[in-house]
Amino acid sequence: MEDICRHVTTRHRVIPILVRVTEFALAAIFLYLGVTRYLTGAHTLGRVLMASAELTVGILILARVSQMVSTPAVIVIAATEVAMFSRPPLVALACVSAHVLTVRFHTRYETSLHDR
Repeated sequence: MEDICRHVTTRHRVIPILVRVTEFALAAIFLYLGVTRYLTGAHTLGRVLMASAELTVGILILARVSQMVSTPAVIVIAATEVAMFSRPPLVALACVSAHVLTVRFHTRYETSLHDR
């Protein structure tokens, strides 16, 4: 019985760490895209707005802002990347999926650990 409890406790420690690492990775991707878009010369209004939006989303993810704010922002940025800058749709879908999964797991495991 003790081994089962230890296994469950270890899983509850590992999953939040993996979720947080994924959040940092997503934020890093958005910050990288925003900074590189500025540094490579965001000469048009669309590129300037896109760079600003990517930086904002990266900061929202790092700040762990409410999922009601960050999830639509991630979706809009991903859709805009596909529509305006010819990004592969699979990459945008992966980015949105990773964000939604991290938000969902974070909410689930954070509340279950705090309820104990």
